[in-house]
Amino acid sequence: MFSNLGRILVLPGFCLILMGGLLGREQWNEELFVWLNSAWQHFNPAVWDPLWSSVTILGDSLVVLSIIFPLALIRPAHVWHIISAAILTTMIVQGLKFGFQMPRPALLLGDESVHIIGSAIHKRSFPSGHTAAAFVAAALLISIFDLRRTTASLLIGLASLVGVSRCMVGAHWPVDILAGAAIGWFVGTLLMLGCERQCMKPGRTGEMAGLIILGITPILLCFHRTGYPQAMWIQYLVAGGSMIVSASLMIRRRKGRGGTGEE
Repeated sequence: MFSNLGRILVLPGFCLILMGGLLGREQWNEELFVWLNSAWQHFNPAVWDPLWSSVTILGDSLVVLSIIFPLALIRPAHVWHIISAAILTTMIVQGLKFGFQMPRPALLLGDESVHIIGSAIHKRSFPSGHTAAAFVAAALLISIFDLRRTTASLLIGLASLVGVSRCMVGAHWPVDILAGAAIGWFVGTLLMLGCERQCMKPGRTGEMAGLIILGITPILLCFHRTGYPQAMWIQYLVAGGSMIVSASLMIRRRKGRGGTGEE
């Protein structure tokens, strides 16, 4: 029980402690943003801007769900856990965004003072939705596939990199990122722990309905505007890869069932 509770609370607790420090000294939040946002400006922006764009869209909700879709085909019993986590995280993040109405760095510091990659955004900064999506995905995948520590650490590291990228593209304050990480991890781990105790069993019809819903995401991604045109190749790569891998998995599953039936 303690290990499960610790798994849920340790990362959000760490984020909340850091948030408290940054909010206690408000200038630290701004100074850390400026330092991160300007750190790569001395290097070639033609290289680094597309790179950070590509990293940051890995936290876009449609990108995340498109990546998860083929994995859900491998573990279809968890498809509604994934959908529930996505809905709950979105509700919390959007509720806080509209509740706090925190201005983004470009509005407070001025567009000319911030290195902006992609579209300039000025409103509803807190919390970071991209970071929340990345961390809820990491938490779900770690739990669903019971990943080992090394793989789990890599996933958490990638989610953290998505969070850092939100400063790099000029979209979020560090406090927003910490809050997004705490929300995503808390929702993902708490939901999966609850499912372990009283698992939702949707049955084959329920699984199919959930997979159809998730299966729409890579199609929608093809027409989605992420706000980062330099990362369109990642967007189409994820969408195309998701559809190809998913189709391959479904064909293999159908052949497997056909072979079993013939025997």
